[in-house]
Amino acid sequence: MKFLTNIAEVGQHVAINMTNSINVLKSHIEKSENLYISKLIGGLETADLTAAYIAANRNAENIIDADIKEAVLICQKIASNLGYLSAIPMLNVSMGSTGIKVIHNEESKSAFQWQVTEVKDSLQEIGFNSIEDLLELLESKPLVFDKYAASPEYQIQKQFLIKAAHDFNQHFNIGGSRFVFANICYLMKRIEDQVVKKIYGVDFFNILKTTIPTGKNSILVNEYIKPGIAILTGSKAIIERQVTFKNGVAQFNFKGDFENNQESAALTKFQIQDITNQLDIDGNEYLQSGIEYINKNLADFPDYTEPVIKKRFGKPNDRTQGIFKH
Repeated sequence: MKFLTNIAEVGQHVAINMTNSINVLKSHIEKSENLYISKLIGGLETADLTAAYIAANRNAENIIDADIKEAVLICQKIASNLGYLSAIPMLNVSMGSTGIKVIHNEESKSAFQWQVTEVKDSLQEIGFNSIEDLLELLESKPLVFDKYAASPEYQIQKQFLIKAAHDFNQHFNIGGSRFVFANICYLMKRIEDQVVKKIYGVDFFNILKTTIPTGKNSILVNEYIKPGIAILTGSKAIIERQVTFKNGVAQFNFKGDFENNQESAALTKFQIQDITNQLDIDGNEYLQSGIEYINKNLADFPDYTEPVIKKRFGKPNDRTQGIFKH
């Protein structure tokens, strides 16, 4: 484990004690450290924070630098809460030669499902919010956390037309989450490559991405292309189960399966289909309206050349579906 050594440290960050053995949680904590810390902030920054923790005799309170201390404590909170979240199914059962059995005795009994659900939701919410706190801290202190600022994990977000969570959030509500944004960037790359470049042309779109847009270019980017990209990316994120909805806000799907996620996303497959179909129509409408805007102001877009769009499978293009559905 990178940021935790004993059960007492875990207890400082989790409101409820479900085991007295760190060994029971070890594999789950390591999984959370890898998935939600190392994979997110990069191996080099993770190594720096781990080294600071070890140098402080594995006691985060002994770390002198206030920023690094805060980062390590946040990492502990992430690993503790999401580690427990992962461990809950194993903590509730025992396995032996007679099969899998629920653990209970005369002094205690198994919790009701709604109680288990509430505990899971609480652990997930604390862990999720802690990830946001970590990313916000690291982004706000690029000189202190220079390994993160230079990491591929962070820099990959800067290669797209939409470069930040708050910008994406203006067009598709992810609650301003940096974590959600980082996890759906690979989908945004698909939308740019497979849809936007074909509609606007590779060269023209690359110019829009690599320069600061002004005048009508700015209107084109901010009122047509960015909304189209964000909405189509959001649709893909729903379909590929990267996000679920809570109170109308897209959140990262920790559970990964709509069938087992009823407590946090009470939507049927048909409702999901209706939502994504409407998002696809809206997203492509923005992109097609952008083309109309260019054609009405051709003199203001000297770098634009109408691309040749090949029909696929003999199907005609549909302005409500663009190329996205083909």
